[in-house]
Amino acid sequence: MSLGAVVHSDGYVDFVSRLLDVDSSIVKELQPQPPTDALLSQSFQRSVLPPKGESPMTLAECMVLYAVVRLVQPKVVVETGVSAGRFSSYLLAALRENGSGELWSIDPNPDCGQAVPAAYKENWHILNRTSREVLKSVVQEHNVDIFIHDSLHTYENMKFEFETVWPSLST
Repeated sequence: MSLGAVVHSDGYVDFVSRLLDVDSSIVKELQPQPPTDALLSQSFQRSVLPPKGESPMTLAECMVLYAVVRLVQPKVVVETGVSAGRFSSYLLAALRENGSGELWSIDPNPDCGQAVPAAYKENWHILNRTSREVLKSVVQEHNVDIFIHDSLHTYENMKFEFETVWPSLST
């Protein structure tokens, strides 16, 4: 089964189409092409066994992010929580396909992101600190176009991250 069939069967195309109010045919055209699809497949496989207590993102979830980034054309994406780097890989692939944009990733684990292909690391800024230590400085230096919270899922941490990023989100 092809990548396109998998993500379409999960409702990816219809979801992104409704989310961004674009025709589904536009979303369907955003399937990763060679060599991007091969690199993403390798990244996906390298991140199958996440650290204990973490749930890996599904292919459909990764493709939703990929399509959103391709359509929105952000200059700055910030994510908290990297783990193996499955989401990061898809975000970076989309930014690369767009021809511009940077990903700022925050995760205190120095071993995070091992699944991110070397070819995608050019516009990747990884900060191995907690979001409480560095998120404020990142958003003070950059207008954030897309923010993805996937770090510590406590009320206090989520509230801190959302309140920190919200004023810096571009409109």
